[in-house]
Amino acid sequence: MPDDPSVELPDVEVVRLTRKGATREAALTAIRSGGDAYLVTFEGIADRDVVRDQLTGAVVSVPKSAIAPLRDKEAYVFELVGASVVDESGQPLGKVGAVLAGAGQDLLSIETPAGERLLPMVPDTMRGFDRANGVLTVAPIPGLWE
Repeated sequence: MPDDPSVELPDVEVVRLTRKGATREAALTAIRSGGDAYLVTFEGIADRDVVRDQLTGAVVSVPKSAIAPLRDKEAYVFELVGASVVDESGQPLGKVGAVLAGAGQDLLSIETPAGERLLPMVPDTMRGFDRANGVLTVAPIPGLWE
């Protein structure tokens, strides 16, 4: 499918586009790298005004079966958001609200009873993810949240 060999999108022919609560499916006809983004062409959508008015800001989803397999100790962002967060002793800390892209490393936004807490996503803080139960184990940095 991709017309750019550097873009790896295995066996994806149809994607789901969600914007402002409305969802539609669209067939991919081409995809290529465009600097820090991808330029995508959908079947039946050739008008720039339609793209601007109906697709700008849309979330593009692919079937779960089409995403690349994970290596050991990896997780997809969509798996982490909403997961319960516990410390190494099993003490509940909250839930993952978001994963924020950072300059040096990504940050985990944890929704706690005391409010949002940010935790750098580095090997010293990320201890494990129980995918089956949706539980992320972390090691908070001493003094970070005080």
